Amino acid sequence: MIKNIKFKTRWIVTVCLFFVINFISSQETYIYDDSINVVKNSEQIDLPWAGGLNHPQFSKMDINFDGVEELIAYEPENNLFHVFKIIDDNGVIKYPYIYNGQRFFPNDISERVLLVDYDQDGRRDLFTFAEGNGIKVYRNISTEADGIKWELVADPIYSEKNGVDELLFVNHNEMPAYVDVDGDGDLDILTFHFGLKSVDFHKNMSMETYGIPDSLLFVVKSECWGGFMERGHNNDIELNSTTYPCGTNPIPPFTGYEGHEVKARHQGGGSLLIFDYDGDGLMDALVGDVDYNNMTIIINGGHDSNDIPLMTSFDNQFPNYDTPLDLSNFLTAYFEDVDLDGVKDLIVSTSYIGLSDNTSSVWLYKNTGTNEHPIFELQTKSFLQESMIENGNNSIPIFVDINNDGLTDLLVANQYNFNDAGNTTRVNYYRNIGSEEDPVFELFNNDWNGFSISGLPTKVVPTFGDLDGDGDLDMIVGVSNGKLFYYENGGGSGAMNFNISQVLLQNHVGDEIFVTAFAIPVLYDFDNDGLLDLVVAQGAGPLLYFKNVGTAQNFAFQLMNSNFGNIDFTFGQYTSTICYPHFYEEDGETTLLLGMRDGKIRKYQSIDDNLTSGTFSLSDNIFAGIDVKSGAAPMLNDIKNNGSPMLFVGMGTGGIWSFSLGIDSTASIIEEDLYMNHEELVIYPNPVSNSFQIKSTESINEVAIYSIAGQKLETWKGQKKYNVLGYPEGIYFVKINTAKREKTIKIVIQ
Repeated sequence: MIKNIKFKTRWIVTVCLFFVINFISSQETYIYDDSINVVKNSEQIDLPWAGGLNHPQFSKMDINFDGVEELIAYEPENNLFHVFKIIDDNGVIKYPYIYNGQRFFPNDISERVLLVDYDQDGRRDLFTFAEGNGIKVYRNISTEADGIKWELVADPIYSEKNGVDELLFVNHNEMPAYVDVDGDGDLDILTFHFGLKSVDFHKNMSMETYGIPDSLLFVVKSECWGGFMERGHNNDIELNSTTYPCGTNPIPPFTGYEGHEVKARHQGGGSLLIFDYDGDGLMDALVGDVDYNNMTIIINGGHDSNDIPLMTSFDNQFPNYDTPLDLSNFLTAYFEDVDLDGVKDLIVSTSYIGLSDNTSSVWLYKNTGTNEHPIFELQTKSFLQESMIENGNNSIPIFVDINNDGLTDLLVANQYNFNDAGNTTRVNYYRNIGSEEDPVFELFNNDWNGFSISGLPTKVVPTFGDLDGDGDLDMIVGVSNGKLFYYENGGGSGAMNFNISQVLLQNHVGDEIFVTAFAIPVLYDFDNDGLLDLVVAQGAGPLLYFKNVGTAQNFAFQLMNSNFGNIDFTFGQYTSTICYPHFYEEDGETTLLLGMRDGKIRKYQSIDDNLTSGTFSLSDNIFAGIDVKSGAAPMLNDIKNNGSPMLFVGMGTGGIWSFSLGIDSTASIIEEDLYMNHEELVIYPNPVSNSFQIKSTESINEVAIYSIAGQKLETWKGQKKYNVLGYPEGIYFVKINTAKREKTIKIVIQ
């Protein structure tokens, strides 16, 4: 069915005039589209629309069976998987993003993920959290013929202690070590001892029992592996500890003086990375701890009579010969080769959700030594993040012309950016330095309007419109405590200027407009009277609809419906109603995209006849099949002025996914390239209406279009845009010849 989609802008520049843009689409489906370029620090970035990173856990896995492992980043905050190819582009390592990496992994994953090949069949298996603070394991049974497949083999793992099988306990926010620590050929597990800071050694008995490493059969070999403990009042290390459970006659742990109890350490989180750091063939330990900005390397000096290591020294300024780790806070380290030189590098990320850095939270150290004796040199403090649109937690895209140059700019609001002195909120301003047809966004100000130092609480969300009839766009801002503020724009025909003090937003009789929490305002003319009305989403209640009963020069918002649309916000584990509304016109009717807390987008219709009462019609529960896993904030915009809307979705991890009208949003336009050993070559948009472009890092020699019957219809050379206006609707094939290869891509002309 052909749909006519119209967009009334969310702001009105001249009274009683609406800017209407027509869109034609064959289906309401979108494909991931990262074709819009973005610039940071005067350089074009590679991953602008990859969605951002907060507290990623890193592993690698061969997704496409080409022998080169992809880089996997799992976000424990919302259970989102990011997948990146690793390619060497003439000596420059790049990480093309594979959209919808979620599809490669089981659904019931939470808290932690490490990919480790426990059965030594050449395929990495998946270790994750099990209910009850345990470990769940999926065996990788993938083949090139059948694709990625998993088999649940343990839920949870048990470990024998004193002849009794007990839950192998790992706190939900701890990262254990999965490593053959005793060198017998099977995978052992090291965890923190419950409530304390010693390390339990769970020895795998697979080799001893069956002679092969394909089983998960564990016994508790030691409750004080390495003979060390972390001290109770800080994260210093006590070597040769005799405090329980260490030592031959362990001393019970100190619990404090009467009336001054000492809380058990390490119930708040910790991480272990076990590897040979100093090249002596012995396993050392790199330890991270909640509330601390560093990691401590603990050196293995030998073994006792029971073949248990004894740690002999430590350094909490790791790595002391380079830039030591100093990142707030609770750090976890990952030892993986990320630059294709065959040597494992060190990635360190924050792990304390809500209480650790979520914007520049991934440090990368290149290993200039060997796997057996690594030497780490800091490369970046924002690995991958520096190549993305990244604004902390829960990003919200907003399109508006900030500098009044006729080009639509991009603002990225958020819920918060971590700060040791207290979380703040920032709005990133990406100025459009391209053209009307070919936008390019450049990060111009990462704290637009100074919201981080404004004294306002977190989650500043602006909406724009001319509310005083002077021809420029004023602003209403909602914040996390439920208050709303009005900012008058004094910029006139120039760039926006909000130097005039903001005031609390009031209704038509002068009473303050506020909600319980997380006020998210949207300006939109619902009744087509030329005046912008107001909808407010909130954190614990329904949508509110305020009609503008004022004039073009003096707005006056009157509450007309305190349960706008009768929308049911209860779902899954969530009772809070945090949502992000976006209104537009489709087939002559107002339509709502509602971004939900669980990461999905709902589509509602039947709005125009139910402004003051009644129920909106839910027409799509997962719009376009898109799921960002948390904090979906949708925004449609014809940013290329080609009559085809693009969909931009903010998300919990602080970045944005972008989509163009297409065939299937659950498959990536890069998916074809995932199964190739060379760089991207992509046609967009696809389906095509008037013209298409080709995304390529290679030089294109010739492009030809063929009918479905194989007849060559047209040949192009030297163009950037390929015009197909006048071609009948249907399926065609485009053959692209570059300096390196030839590729044929199917397109749909509509």
